[in-house]
Amino acid sequence: MGKTKDGHAGVRKVIQGIVFAIFALAAAGAVLALYGLVGGGLFGYGARLVMSSSMEENPNVSVDGETIQSIPVRSLIIIELLPDREDERQAFYQELQVGDVLTFSYRAVGENIIITHRVQEIGRSGKGYRIALRGDSGNFAGTQVIDTADFESQNRIIGKVVYCSHALGVFLCFLREPPFFITVCIALAAIILLNFFKKGHLRSSKTLL
Repeated sequence: MGKTKDGHAGVRKVIQGIVFAIFALAAAGAVLALYGLVGGGLFGYGARLVMSSSMEENPNVSVDGETIQSIPVRSLIIIELLPDREDERQAFYQELQVGDVLTFSYRAVGENIIITHRVQEIGRSGKGYRIALRGDSGNFAGTQVIDTADFESQNRIIGKVVYCSHALGVFLCFLREPPFFITVCIALAAIILLNFFKKGHLRSSKTLL
């Protein structure tokens, strides 16, 4: 009997772990859905769900194996954020190459929007750099140009994309859907209540004995 009870307890712990993990991922998906970019980042990195098709695979775009390839819709990307210190910023810009993928804020149709596009050209502009970016698929019209020396411009680099996962992005998009999120919350609450009442029942049994 002891082994059976231990086995049931082990299975219950595994189920609890899975539910907690799903809940955590769902919470992360909800945060990404609400804010798009993790503000401030963590250890210099941020995350974003890409919901545009502008970086979908295009056979006419050729990049080497060290750069980010296609970024399908609903992909999760990890971004190395632009440093705050000026000397580190300059080092960041100096290491950029044509073919790198950047996430940036760009003024369009009267509002600031966050875009992720590939570097087409890099050149000096006074004390800064002039960076031209464009989406691979061509769905986003035109080339965006950012002058890092123009401090009054609302166009600015946020960071460089260093990792992309379509599968994880789709999973997070699925988890953030209200019906699924509510179901996970209910399941988690049910497990907590079940454990609470079970422990209370065991205490009562021991008291009677």
